[in-house]
Amino acid sequence: MKSRMRLRVSLALAALALTAASVAEPLPEWSARYALQTRGVTVASALLQNRHETNGSTLTLRVEGGGVSGFLGELGRAELFSVDTGDGSRPLSFMVHANPPFTAATTLSYDWGAAQLIARHGDRLPETLALDDTLADPMAFLVRLLEARRAGIAAPTLLRVPYADGVKEYRIQALGEENLDTVLGQRQTEKYELARSGGGNKVRITVWLSPEDDWLPVLGVRSRKQVEKARVQLEALSHP
Repeated sequence: MKSRMRLRVSLALAALALTAASVAEPLPEWSARYALQTRGVTVASALLQNRHETNGSTLTLRVEGGGVSGFLGELGRAELFSVDTGDGSRPLSFMVHANPPFTAATTLSYDWGAAQLIARHGDRLPETLALDDTLADPMAFLVRLLEARRAGIAAPTLLRVPYADGVKEYRIQALGEENLDTVLGQRQTEKYELARSGGGNKVRITVWLSPEDDWLPVLGVRSRKQVEKARVQLEALSHP
């Protein structure tokens, strides 16, 4: 009888530990600098920062021109605010803006209570979309992906992005582990591929996540018809 009781207690504790390990938690604060390259030439740099707020966190991306694109000045800025649900983060608002001579601007408002996403693209009239866990801006998807892998949860398999010309679907496939030489040294990474559904352009985005670097992507490659068009590489990572 005592043996059975101990076994039940052990199983209950194991289940509790497994449940706790599989609950996503908000990402820590960090500052990551990336180099953006095309055809082997660095054309811009990007600073990705995550900081904690009173009731959530803000993920900010700033892109600055370098080299030839430096003549265009600052290329853009994006910001995502997420609230802590106690089981990871839930996006509330997303904004992306490009300074002159670019004028594109997009804001997304997540209304989880009404299960609606309000999308505003430039001067167009607002568009209301049905909201579920598969519909997200790229930064919200990145947060969800990193939180999942930090908690040992499988990566999501579908992403729907509300672009100005319609919602585009991406299928996500886990491609296993891979040793990668990076600016920060050799890293054991997890490789994922995002392939756009439908259409004939064969756009693919491949990312390598590094557990050693807070699960951030140490490399990302965008390709079309199996030809690399651009890449981003992590150059520095710091914590406050």
